[in-house]
Amino acid sequence: MWKKIYFVAVIGLLFSLGAGILFFVDQEEISWIENRDMATNQDLKSASLATGAFQKKLEDILVDQFPSRYTFVTLKNKFEYQSASVFNDGKENSLELRPVGTDHVYQIGDSQLLTQAVMEYSEVTASRIERRIEQMNQLQKDYPEIEMVVYKPTQLHETSLLDEDNGVKGAGPSYSKIFQSKLELDYDEFVIDSMETYEECFYWTDHHWNHMGSYIGYTQIMKLLFKEDAQILEPQDLSCENNLKFYGTFSSRTGYVTEGSPFCVFRYDLPEYKIYNLDGEMEVSNTNTFFDLDEHNEMDYHYNVAYKVGDGYTRIVNEANEGKESLLIIGDSYAGPVLPLLAKDFYEITLIYPINYTSLTKTEFNYDQFIRENDVDKILFMYTIENYFYADEWGERYLAFDIVRGEE
Repeated sequence: MWKKIYFVAVIGLLFSLGAGILFFVDQEEISWIENRDMATNQDLKSASLATGAFQKKLEDILVDQFPSRYTFVTLKNKFEYQSASVFNDGKENSLELRPVGTDHVYQIGDSQLLTQAVMEYSEVTASRIERRIEQMNQLQKDYPEIEMVVYKPTQLHETSLLDEDNGVKGAGPSYSKIFQSKLELDYDEFVIDSMETYEECFYWTDHHWNHMGSYIGYTQIMKLLFKEDAQILEPQDLSCENNLKFYGTFSSRTGYVTEGSPFCVFRYDLPEYKIYNLDGEMEVSNTNTFFDLDEHNEMDYHYNVAYKVGDGYTRIVNEANEGKESLLIIGDSYAGPVLPLLAKDFYEITLIYPINYTSLTKTEFNYDQFIRENDVDKILFMYTIENYFYADEWGERYLAFDIVRGEE
């Protein structure tokens, strides 16, 4: 008798909790801490019961909207992290990758550095990179009057720095050789030649480059675009206000079991410019405006606050430079810190983040159409290696960066 009452009570409690999450709890649409969209009850409207999508989406909603979810995740991962640390104490390999949590994030030795698994060589990946390079080469042949260059931000998991201590071979050097041998456009990439360089130029708990890394990237891009005529901005000031820490993507996936990375920004002598998205003029946002913020939420995704300048389409106009060149950038989130700095040298800059552009416009970015309708003097391709090849359970995401041609 008591077992039946207990069973009914548990079922009732679970049903009530689920109903509360679905119908009475305010739905959190975006996790700024994790830098991702959350599953909400609105997603059920388009989910099919017959295909199982409804059940999967329901499970995602209950997980994402569970009360105090961050607290439970943090406690669980901290327990696992501490247990693993005790077990691994005394190992000599300082660059050994140790799993943290269950979301493919690794601690590097006993350090506070977090990363993802080393990227290993794949013939499929190599062929996809070659295919994209062929598209770039053909575009340049078809528009010889437009100067086109390629810059690749590099991440730690591409390099060979972790190979010896983890018994793997990083694919980055092999893929770099493909660019160097096949690409007919001027090319450069960010080089991580030591762990000291990595710690200096990247956030310890996120995949993005920090203020130093992005500045080095900017100087290399300027030299690609202007060669010996490059006039490079110098930082005017540095702010690490109140010892602000940035937890980032890797840290959020582990439940914040390690310390955040110091978050600093440079101030620059930037020109006045206007910034537009598809809906019209936007408020100017750059590292100078980040300096002026009175307060910072410790758990914000600070990279986006300091560097985000739109989603899939962003246009910057420096009216003082009327008559100067126009630049088209095909990039990803690494373009955020660089874009305002380039405003000094161009009349107009358009940044297309292809996968977000397609999501916003419900159409692919068409190169021929854009070039036909706009003055384009230079094109800069600058996105990470994943956008040349990456595919997952949501589809072949690298195809969003394909160079789409043809009249519409």
